[in-house]
Amino acid sequence: MSGIPGFVDLQVNGFVGIEFSDPALTCAGIEMAFRAVLARGTAAFLPTLTTSPLETYRRNIPLLVEVMRSDEFKGRALGLHLEGPFISSQPGAVGAHEPAYVRPPTWRCWRSYWVWARVRCAC
Repeated sequence: MSGIPGFVDLQVNGFVGIEFSDPALTCAGIEMAFRAVLARGTAAFLPTLTTSPLETYRRNIPLLVEVMRSDEFKGRALGLHLEGPFISSQPGAVGAHEPAYVRPPTWRCWRSYWVWARVRCAC
């Protein structure tokens, strides 16, 4: 019986002690987490940012995208999954997310995320 090459994980918040929503996230940490995810048989995945302060998105999105663009992870880290901030802030529905960082969806906010994903940074 032949196996399949691996599964696609649609939500990887981090791995091996690295959290992608950590305000102190580094490119080295991202690379370590990506390698560990792939070493365990995942074929491809979506790094995920959980509901966070706006500054965390502004800082971490460019770092994640820069590592994703590298030859090593191209075609394996398929895109970003934003788990929030555009979720319900109602008790129960907000789950483990920090209600203070939940916000209504706006074109301006979404555009900021898109712009940050296009910023080149030196990892």
